[in-house]
Amino acid sequence: MKKAIYQIVFISIMAFLYYFYSAWINELEKDKDNNTLYQIFSPFKLIILGMIFTIIYASIKNLMFSHFINLKKYRASLRDNILFEFDNTLNYLSALKVFIENNDNKNIKLKLKEFSSIKYAPVYLNDFMEQLSNSLLKEEKINYLVQPCEIIIKNIEYNFESEKSKKISNKNESFYEIKMVNNYYSLSSWQSINYFLSLENERENNNNKWKITGLYISRFSTSLYLSTLFTTILFVIIGLTLNFNNISLNNLFYGVYIFGMYIFSMLFYILLLFNFSRKHKIKVYWLQILTYFIFIFLIFLNIFLNIILFPHVNAGQHWYESTLIRFLLAGLYIILSTMLLAFVLSGILELFETKKVNVWNIINTFILPLIIYILSFTMYLFSIKEGNSNEIYLTNFTIIFIYWTFSAIFNKLLSK
Repeated sequence: MKKAIYQIVFISIMAFLYYFYSAWINELEKDKDNNTLYQIFSPFKLIILGMIFTIIYASIKNLMFSHFINLKKYRASLRDNILFEFDNTLNYLSALKVFIENNDNKNIKLKLKEFSSIKYAPVYLNDFMEQLSNSLLKEEKINYLVQPCEIIIKNIEYNFESEKSKKISNKNESFYEIKMVNNYYSLSSWQSINYFLSLENERENNNNKWKITGLYISRFSTSLYLSTLFTTILFVIIGLTLNFNNISLNNLFYGVYIFGMYIFSMLFYILLLFNFSRKHKIKVYWLQILTYFIFIFLIFLNIFLNIILFPHVNAGQHWYESTLIRFLLAGLYIILSTMLLAFVLSGILELFETKKVNVWNIINTFILPLIIYILSFTMYLFSIKEGNSNEIYLTNFTIIFIYWTFSAIFNKLLSK
C-alpha cells in the first residue's frame, strides 16, 4: 500500500510542477528581455513531461496490464494443464501430504527438489512450499501444514473439474476466465484467503487475524471500481438534469458524489463479503474489519471536507496566480493530504499486523505524518480564511513536499 501511496504522490507533484514550469516558460516567452532564459529552460519542459508519462505508464502497466498478461499466459498453458499438469500437481501434493503427516523430512526434501518440475502451481501453492522450506530450515514441526495442504488439493481439484467441464460444454465465459486467472495469480483470491486461513488457524496465532483481514480488505478495490462506475453514471444523470433546469453545480454536489461513492462501495463490499464468506465457508473477523472500515471512512471524509471547502478560484496579477495554477494547487492539496492520511492509517495497520512496535516505528508511521497532516489542514483552513493566501499555501505545500521527499528517502534506505 505504501508503494502505491508514494507513486500517487510523486506523479501528482510532477504533474503540478509541469504545469507550473510551463506557465513560467510561457511568461519568459512573452518577456523579450528574458529571451535567453527562455531558450535555455524551454527544452526541460519536454523532459519533465517525458518523466511523468514514463512513471504513469509504469504504474498503469503494473496495475492494469499485468491482468491481461496473466490472462494471456493462463490461456496459453490451459490445454497442457488440463491434459497433464493438473494431474501431475495433484499426484505430487497427495504424496507430499503423506510425507508431511508422517514427518518424513528426508522424502519431503526430495519432493521440494522435485517441485521445480511442477508446471501448474497457483500462487498459494508457491507460498505453501516456501512455508514448508522455512519450517525445515528452522527444524520446526511441520504437522501444521497438513490442513493447508488439504485445502490446496481441494482448490486445485475444483479448478481441474471446472476447466474440464467448461471445455466439454464449449462455453465462452469472460468472467469465468477472470475468476480462474485470479485464483491462480492473486494472493487476494478467495482460494488464497481460504489457504491462508487454514495456515494461520493451525498456528493458532491471534495476531494473524490482522493479516487475514488485510487480505479481505485488498478486495475492497473491486467494490470501489463498481461503486465509481455506478455513482458516476448516477451523478452524470443528476448533473445533466440540474443543468437542464438551470441549477448550477457547486462544491456540495461534488462532495455528495464522493460520499455516495463511499456509501455504495461499502454496500457492495459488505454484500460481496457476506456472499463469499458463506459460499467458501470463510471466517470473517468483524472487529478487525470494522477497524479498517473506520479508516476507510476517515479517508473519504477528508476528501469530502476538502471538496466542500474547495476555494473559489480567481486569477491574480502574476503568472503564478493564474486560474489554472491556483486550481491545480487546491487539487494537489486534496491528493497530498488524502495520501498523508492514508499513509498514517497504513502505518497503524502495519503495526497491528507485524506487531513491530518500537519508538522509531511509532514516530515514522504514526506520530510524524499525523502531526504534518494536522498542521497542513490547519494551514489550509487559514489560507482559505485569509482569502486563499498564496504565502500560507506555499508554506503549506513546502512542508508537505519536504515531508514526502524525506519520507521516501528514509523508507527506501530502511527497505534496503
